[in-house]
Amino acid sequence: MNTTYHAAKHVAGSAQAHEDPIARPSSAPINPVQENKYAIKDVWKENFEEEMVKMMRVVDKFPYVSLDTEYPGVVFSNYEKKFSYHSVRCNVEQLKLIQIGLSFSDEIGNVPEGTTTWQFNLSFDLSKDKHALDAIKLLSDAGIDFEAHASHGIDSHTFAELFTVSNIPFNEEVRWITFHPAFDFAYLMKLLSGTNLPQAEHEFDKELSVYFPTFYDVKYITKCFEKHGTLNRIASNFEIKRIGSNHLAGSDCLLASMVFFKMMDANLRPQINKYKNVIFRLDGEYDEPKDFYGGFHPDFATHYLSASGLAYISYPHIGAIPAQVPIRMHPFYADMGMPKMDPATGTPYGMVYNTGYPYQE
Repeated sequence: MNTTYHAAKHVAGSAQAHEDPIARPSSAPINPVQENKYAIKDVWKENFEEEMVKMMRVVDKFPYVSLDTEYPGVVFSNYEKKFSYHSVRCNVEQLKLIQIGLSFSDEIGNVPEGTTTWQFNLSFDLSKDKHALDAIKLLSDAGIDFEAHASHGIDSHTFAELFTVSNIPFNEEVRWITFHPAFDFAYLMKLLSGTNLPQAEHEFDKELSVYFPTFYDVKYITKCFEKHGTLNRIASNFEIKRIGSNHLAGSDCLLASMVFFKMMDANLRPQINKYKNVIFRLDGEYDEPKDFYGGFHPDFATHYLSASGLAYISYPHIGAIPAQVPIRMHPFYADMGMPKMDPATGTPYGMVYNTGYPYQE
């Protein structure tokens, strides 16, 4: 299987309702988020093994698995705001996942009784783990409790060990539902392999086909149907109501699944194979900056160093100006040999480190 990238401008029985609550952080919900037939289960280290077993039992009957992850932003960004595998790899190799959401359905959108979606809360410590400040604010506002993640989060290696043998990844019968999943897939591949991502994009594509043999990118499909925008906007166009909070992995993966099956019901099913194993990607500037939390969020300045070591700040709509505050070269630059100077324009380009300092005119 050859995974392709679409170039475009921007861009186990099921858990029962009467089960006893599992011990978990007091700040985390005791009961799952539930509405009608859907229920999202919060999973921490205290109930991880039990919920993983329950989840493993549903995959045979409900092999359509919707995936979403939450991660600490984008701290290494291309100066020209271009999406590339290189920028994905640089960030994924240096950062840690915060949440993983998995939602299960059958081929016509039916869901298991009880829990339909699992939200795995991984160990993440703001005092130790790299992050972009703007991303952390966005996730905190969405309801992520970083104190709980630091003390009750699931160890990533423990998650990887059980998930690897869960019969969910590597399973050719599973159909993965995603929304703009380059980062989601990359993070899970790094987590499951325990190694860095491949250097070359074609090698990544080859490994991707092993971990996730068949997938559909809702972002790519909706783009082909001239339905542009964020997942929220597309869901609104289909009159689909979100369950849970935006920017939480469980709610996001469930919403992507609901959108996918709504499109399937709208005469997409006979032609669905033409959209298989294609990831929507970006070759132009981000045109939805409010939904992109990373190095080029419009409210944040990007700090970087030129090849000569002179500090610069790149402000939106202003450009690069000499920095008035001391900043340090991030250690990762030593491996990248970045940034460099563009001989044509005399300006820096390459990977930059987002400190999250507020933008001020």
